[in-house]
Amino acid sequence: MQTLERRYAVGAPEELSLPDPPRRRRVATDLASVLSGSAAAMMLGAAAIHFALMGEHAGVSWSHGLFFATVAWLQVLFAALLVFRRTRVVLLAGIALNVAVLAVWIVSRTAGIAIGGDGTPDAWGWTDGLCAAFEVGAILASALLLSRRFSRRPLSASVGTGVLAFVGLAVVALTASVFSPAFASNGGGGGAGAVSADGHHHGGAAAAAGAAGAGHTHAAVDDKGLSLLSNDHHHAFGPEQPLSAADRVLLSHQVDQTIAVARKYPTVAAAEAGGYRRAGPFSPGLGAHYINFASAGALNADGVVDDADASQPLSIIYDGTSPDSRVAGFMFYSMSPTAPQGFAGPNDLWHFHEKICLKYSAAGVDAPFGMDKSATPAQCAAVGGSIMKQTQWMVHVWSVPGWESSQGLFGEVNPALACPDGSYFERPAREWAQHLLNICKSAP
Repeated sequence: MQTLERRYAVGAPEELSLPDPPRRRRVATDLASVLSGSAAAMMLGAAAIHFALMGEHAGVSWSHGLFFATVAWLQVLFAALLVFRRTRVVLLAGIALNVAVLAVWIVSRTAGIAIGGDGTPDAWGWTDGLCAAFEVGAILASALLLSRRFSRRPLSASVGTGVLAFVGLAVVALTASVFSPAFASNGGGGGAGAVSADGHHHGGAAAAAGAAGAGHTHAAVDDKGLSLLSNDHHHAFGPEQPLSAADRVLLSHQVDQTIAVARKYPTVAAAEAGGYRRAGPFSPGLGAHYINFASAGALNADGVVDDADASQPLSIIYDGTSPDSRVAGFMFYSMSPTAPQGFAGPNDLWHFHEKICLKYSAAGVDAPFGMDKSATPAQCAAVGGSIMKQTQWMVHVWSVPGWESSQGLFGEVNPALACPDGSYFERPAREWAQHLLNICKSAP
């Protein structure tokens, strides 16, 4: 009785047993999900670049177009498999695919690939470099996925989602940016010479000229379209660098030899009689090029301009295409694997061009749009030609008395070679196929 009274006494607190509050479960993922998603994103980025360039390469050769299409679709396939059916076989096959594509890319930029083309090595570029970076990233992520111990490490869902979002957005932004005009127009490089985005090699003088002009604003001047000739192909040259006494003597000797060629072929009629054939139309600032491929010396394999080379330019430049058109300059060519030593002194800035339309016939090789003008596969096909991805080294020499260029002896263009109305305006590229003799806007 006392026990009951004490237990239920008035005011005695009753002890209640309450359940613990529910613990919030922490959502987690693992590294495998992040790695597979990242690898898939980079594979899709590489595939997008291959799809974008497929048509251009198909214009060079059907085999190139087929290769790009096949690689692109395989990369899309493996991206899907990485997300929805990731197995060890899929990982190894995806790595093998990307390694093979990278190997082909490196060979095409170093030794060259003769299948479907002329075997000339392609130029290194931002776009293909980004594509290769995506493929390397996909290889590394796939290799890490092969380690189960590493890939199964837990990771918070928020961190995993953040990483995947960052990688995905980065791939989309980079892939989109490389095709924008602003990105494509920015060159790069340094040292004695730089290869810009348009595939041109420029020496120290050109680089210095570009640096000197940076950050300065000038009043607009009506130059009648001369500045438009640059358009990422022809760049303003700075003041010529001083020559040593020995270089001055040797260069004078070399120039004398080119002047002798001008005296030998003073007109188009004389050039044609000597075996030269027109290669493209008259272009403002560039004239009309007449080329003779019969002379092996004109190709200059070692890159050094000796007496024989100086007297054998690959191209003689005239101020028109009629038989009495006058000689105005020269274009020298070199098959040297590196930037040629060329003429005496530091002022001959050798360059190369990409996507040149060539037409082969019994009469020789013709460049319907000129050796200095890039063409699209469609434009080239319209005149029965095929695209040459990249030329070898070239330099213009404006040594003919009365035709000196204000850009200097080795200037890229010569303002003395103007259109009939004194301007430098060209016809739209879509009209070039109908004007194979002269692309000046004011020409008949």
